[in-house]
Amino acid sequence: MSNNNLVMLAQRITNVYFVAALTQVNPAEELLARWTRCRLSGERLAPPCVADELGSLFNKESLVHALLNKTMPAGLAHITSLKSVVNLKLDPISRAATSSAAGPGPSSSRNSRAA
Repeated sequence: MSNNNLVMLAQRITNVYFVAALTQVNPAEELLARWTRCRLSGERLAPPCVADELGSLFNKESLVHALLNKTMPAGLAHITSLKSVVNLKLDPISRAATSSAAGPGPSSSRNSRAA
């Protein structure tokens, strides 16, 4: 192997490690996003919201759009209709409230449609 090839190989390896370092996510930020962002669209959660059986949260509009257009990602294939999710009633918590002083968590209600 010539010196030029070794230099190019070293640069390629450096680039791979640099990209890998950039793509690592802080676990605390990932957890926060799980509870504040729609799993499907990545947008901030806004009423009306729904949750699937695995606990993932979605904006209902994004979910309906994906179901109608049949563009549901493979990882969410267990959601086949709105009967696969539960409607949520989320109450916002003020920034001044601490996590220990927060009241009861989000409440849910089943869809009222007959099966």
